[in-house]
Amino acid sequence: MIMILYGMKRIFINSALRDLQHENKEDGLFWITYNSFLSEFTKLYVCKTFEMPLWKQIILDGEFKGITAAGMKVGESKIENNPQYSIKVSKPCNLFIKLMQKETDEKDPKMGKIPIYCMLANKNGKRIAVLDKKEVIAHSGRPISLTSVSMETELGSEFNYPRQFTLFVASSRPSSEGTYCIKIYSDAQLKVKLIPLESQYISND
Repeated sequence: MIMILYGMKRIFINSALRDLQHENKEDGLFWITYNSFLSEFTKLYVCKTFEMPLWKQIILDGEFKGITAAGMKVGESKIENNPQYSIKVSKPCNLFIKLMQKETDEKDPKMGKIPIYCMLANKNGKRIAVLDKKEVIAHSGRPISLTSVSMETELGSEFNYPRQFTLFVASSRPSSEGTYCIKIYSDAQLKVKLIPLESQYISND
């Protein structure tokens, strides 16, 4: 039911119903003025959805532990030891990657235990030993202790296909251990495998 909320009153707007081709059913849709919205709500969450089978999904579990909890501290961290994945892409596509840490802060479930980061690089599926801005295609922003960080990009015709890219994930602090999950969404066929460990390709066919 579409309506306008103004104070405690509900005023139905017939013109809006016609313009929006509204059907009279309980579907959760409503109309509200901007000022009323500001007075009624304090937070706004935007959720990205992926309609299957248009979008294909790959889920990977991993951990920062021992040598792979290398961190990203200049002059101290061995960048190349952080978990890295080869992503083989069959054609130009849209790509969305989300890195989630499984351990959360007991006081605030939105916060994680460690500052995390992920990056997609034009590295032909090879391990990254030095962070080079020229090779970065997309990244999740400054490392932050949220439960999840994400990035998205469009891989276009500037690359030759099929092509391999390198996915780099890390905690910014050396020796900060924890478990994580990676969700990769693509509108084209792709294959992912851990570098350089012996592993089977994981496909979203």
